[in-house]
Amino acid sequence: MKKILLLSGLIFCSGVMFAQFSVNINPDKDNSIFSESNNSSGAGKLYAGRTCQNNDRRALMHFDIAGSVPAGSTITGVSLTLNVDNQGSGAGAQTYTLHEISTDWGEGTSSASGQGATAVAPDATWNDAMLGTVAWTTSGGDFNASPSASTTLNGVIGNYTWTSATMVTEVQSWLDTPAGNLGWMLIGDETAVCSARRFGSKDQGTAPILTINYTCAMAPNPVCQNIIAYLDNSGVAVINPNDFDNGSVATCGGNLNFTASTTTFTCAEIGSYAPTDSLVISAVFDGPLSGGTPKGVELYAVGDIADLSVYGLGSANNGGGTDGVEFNFPAVAVTAGTYIYVASEAPQFTSWFGFAPDYTDAALNVNGDDAIELFNGSVVIDVFGDQNVDGTNEPWEYLDGWAYRNSSTGPTSSFILNDWTFSSPDALDGELTNATAVTPIPVGTYVDGFSSSTAVTVTITDDGGNSAVCDAYVTVMDTLPPAVQCIGSGTFLLDGTGNLTLTTGDIDNGTTDNCGLQGLSLSQTAFDCSNLGANAVTLYATDIYGNIDSCVANITIQDAGGMSITEDNVGHLDCYGDTDGTISVSVSGGTPAYTYDWDNDGTGDNDDLEDLT
Repeated sequence: MKKILLLSGLIFCSGVMFAQFSVNINPDKDNSIFSESNNSSGAGKLYAGRTCQNNDRRALMHFDIAGSVPAGSTITGVSLTLNVDNQGSGAGAQTYTLHEISTDWGEGTSSASGQGATAVAPDATWNDAMLGTVAWTTSGGDFNASPSASTTLNGVIGNYTWTSATMVTEVQSWLDTPAGNLGWMLIGDETAVCSARRFGSKDQGTAPILTINYTCAMAPNPVCQNIIAYLDNSGVAVINPNDFDNGSVATCGGNLNFTASTTTFTCAEIGSYAPTDSLVISAVFDGPLSGGTPKGVELYAVGDIADLSVYGLGSANNGGGTDGVEFNFPAVAVTAGTYIYVASEAPQFTSWFGFAPDYTDAALNVNGDDAIELFNGSVVIDVFGDQNVDGTNEPWEYLDGWAYRNSSTGPTSSFILNDWTFSSPDALDGELTNATAVTPIPVGTYVDGFSSSTAVTVTITDDGGNSAVCDAYVTVMDTLPPAVQCIGSGTFLLDGTGNLTLTTGDIDNGTTDNCGLQGLSLSQTAFDCSNLGANAVTLYATDIYGNIDSCVANITIQDAGGMSITEDNVGHLDCYGDTDGTISVSVSGGTPAYTYDWDNDGTGDNDDLEDLT
């Protein structure tokens, strides 16, 4: 199981005071009640006003304030917009008022026309706040007689808005005390015959919209995640700041914007630390649940592991010395950066951490005074604790607690106390889950130093300018092989002894790497007469981080052949005894460069020029 690293860095808040926000919400329940019957309209449209038959309708609306506005905010403005989509023949300039409801009411599934429909519990009706269970104190609903707001409807189909200081006060109260939020009742002019209106509801038509303006100075809740940055062909990796986010929350609502102290990474950020092996023990823990569970270890893959089965675990109980490998991993491949969890059992581990272990084995049924060994084959490559010492009262005891490896340490075949951070013994006593524990077991926070971990400060800012920061780590990796370039073809001659030695320079045609080459090599460098003709030679290139690539050059090996001397010109003496004669020759074949020996000054010294004077 691959776990995403979460860094719990210090959080600094720099809020902008009184940052302004706005939110639009629809009702979470609405209904209508009808004076002439116990009908309702829980799933239908809303009605208010007096009909042509002198019957009254009233609309009820409830909005989830606490679920829409952050607790602690200050409400600065409230407006309610309703859409009139039908009206009676007497509709004109009538005043419609909002009133705060004082008894909780219900919404069922009834849905019909302006006469309503048979109520379905828990529908509100003219007599019941909740059909069959809660009656209104006063028929027609319990509400504050003083209006929260009023608006005159002018007889035109369309949108109308209610807003007032009283509505601001009521919404603030509902935010601060959600239990007191029972919503509003809309009442029309119940003296004007045929003035009733039909409004859109949350279920049908254009839904009511409650617009709330508020101020909020609470910083976002920042959650960062670590990132592995892979360099490109030019040796650069660019990270989008949004990629550092791992679920940050806009406490005040709205959107979040992310910036980072560093977003561009190069070869310079790759570290020089080389681990002795690709797997390390990053945590040991002894939990407080039944049976002292969860018990187990967290391990971290420093590098890619082609076959995990080469590794195994063992425990040394009560200073009894090593028992060798007691648990072998299966033959699976593991990617660098993966966390592996091995526990003594699964149910309690899952209950405690919220995710299941990767493997379970009784060998991990350890107590907080036992040592843990990690093997590669039969060799101990990492260890927590002293296998030959009972850990009781030792500095490394973690009874009912945990120990976590410090980043950029390990693996080590002998225990190094300063490589670890410890909870105190019994730190987990009485706790039920890691998420709620006062001193939780760190999970997935170990960062190796093999590929450089660069600290990045991420700033999260909301729409109102409130901001907070969290720390993330970027692991910079070069996984690209060199760009290998071979000559297309070439002809090479054996020397006079029938031999030839090629160098990488003979085959290389401009090999490069994004972070730097470590070296070049050839599949074959020595050639003789047995290699005459066509030959394929492979050029291998390795960069400084161990990435390898190759190319093939098709070359021809030829024998240099015999030598020949051609007389070009003889210049005779002008007269016997003179010294103005010359001989010039041309030489070909063999293997240059040539040496010459004319016999007129002795033989065997090879110190003459090509042409004789």
